[in-house]
Amino acid sequence: MKNFNDLEFTGHPYGGEKASMDFDNGYSVSVITGSEWYSNGTHLDYELAIVKGSELVYGDLTNGDVSGYLSKDDVTDIMKKVQELEPDSYPQKLEEV
Repeated sequence: MKNFNDLEFTGHPYGGEKASMDFDNGYSVSVITGSEWYSNGTHLDYELAIVKGSELVYGDLTNGDVSGYLSKDDVTDIMKKVQELEPDSYPQKLEEV
């Protein structure tokens, strides 16, 4: 199972760093860090969004929105839960909110 250490961060065009990972079930996670995001910019905390195709997906795994100020362990926990989802089982897409 993939975890935080499998993410490869590169520069984000608006500042900070970003990484994303696609999973076999069709979901992805997008993780960013930097002072422009829900992060303090010190690489000690991160913002995470769940993505399906090209759309953000909101639900209880991210408290109904993107989740911010997450530790590396928090990111790993959410990544594991996303990988365990059945395809098309996660609740709301952006247009349904």
